[in-house]
Amino acid sequence: MFDFFDDMFCEAKKCFFRYQVDSGNQIVVEGYKNILLVTAEKVVLKVQGGEICITGKCLCVKEFCSGTIKISGQIYSVENSCFGESYEKK
Repeated sequence: MFDFFDDMFCEAKKCFFRYQVDSGNQIVVEGYKNILLVTAEKVVLKVQGGEICITGKCLCVKEFCSGTIKISGQIYSVENSCFGESYEKK
């Protein structure tokens, strides 16, 4: 029998992470697995089910604790390959 909530929960578990952009000056990502690339213009994080790519200027990375990271600087865009979402500063 089809169970909407079970299917929704299984789909959510595939990409168990979240991020929040604060006024284009910082982003906090929870649930990342690994840091793949860090430069002053680009940070790429491995998350379950894909990658998050943050582009900007003068990016600085600070890890709060295991699985939670803050990236500050002028954030221009965030691309999320897991859901196909993106954020662009306007």
